Amino acid sequence: MDQFFSILSNMAKERPVFHSEADFQHALAWEIHNQNPNSKLRLEYNPAISDGNMYLDIWVTHPNGSRTAIELKYITKKISLQLIDEVFNLKNHGALDLARYDFIKDIMRIETVCNTLDNTNGFAVILSNESALWKQPVLRDKVPNDIEYRIHNGKILEGELNWGQNTGQGTMKGRESSLNLLGAYKLNWLHYSKVMESTGGEFKIAIIEVPVKLKE
Repeated sequence: MDQFFSILSNMAKERPVFHSEADFQHALAWEIHNQNPNSKLRLEYNPAISDGNMYLDIWVTHPNGSRTAIELKYITKKISLQLIDEVFNLKNHGALDLARYDFIKDIMRIETVCNTLDNTNGFAVILSNESALWKQPVLRDKVPNDIEYRIHNGKILEGELNWGQNTGQGTMKGRESSLNLLGAYKLNWLHYSKVMESTGGEFKIAIIEVPVKLKE
């Protein structure tokens, strides 16, 4: 984990913000290559396990034969800025309930890979300037339908996670299935960069590491 965070921290010096998730993916792959020139990297890699439709954002094969699977999420709040001669116009993704679900699904996908293939670990990474993702919700009378999928700082993700019973079919469309995690993962959001003083100017990052073989 420390080595992987070091790679991301070093990248933040040159790339504090990205145009898109694809931009983030390519920048991270390049940084991994720079720091590990003897490792082999692939983008949108199909690990050829039971789910033939699974494609991983980054796949690293290390010189010793071990492998690392990486899935990325880049969730943004709308901001516009210019850094040196480059203009960034970030969109407002919204639908944070779906973003949370998809991030946890990334963790579950990496668990599948790590438990199917020998000598393989993985990371699920989410980078965002949307503080509602890392701030603990203030619960009042109405419990959010995505309460089990919340990923705020300090939250522990484990076991079977489900939508609330009042969740609309439109919200769940394509995401009806519950998510089942083999491991337990504590969310620790860390500072990534600060590109402006106004709302949305700080980016934070959360990294979930899935170890080799959670179960036999």
